[in-house]
Amino acid sequence: MGDDDVPLPAPVRPMPAPAADVWLRSYAAALPSARCAHDDADVRDWFAHVLIPRYETWVTITANTVVGLLVSTATSSSSSTSNHTGAGESSATGS
Repeated sequence: MGDDDVPLPAPVRPMPAPAADVWLRSYAAALPSARCAHDDADVRDWFAHVLIPRYETWVTITANTVVGLLVSTATSSSSSTSNHTGAGESSATGS
């Protein structure tokens, strides 16, 4: 097994678009008959300007592709983690 075969966790700050794309693909795969309340551009904007700056957000990368997502919403008074593994893949370079 080479290094490209091992998923590696990484902070998401430099790559909000691939993280959002994994979430969007996962939402579509999990709820194919449900319509998302926001369009893809709004979700990507929310990831970039709200979610990632406010919460500890990690992605799993394998072969330079984002394949998973984890967002920790833990605060000093509570501990909560939203864990979401992607159904689709998104390039770690933002495409």
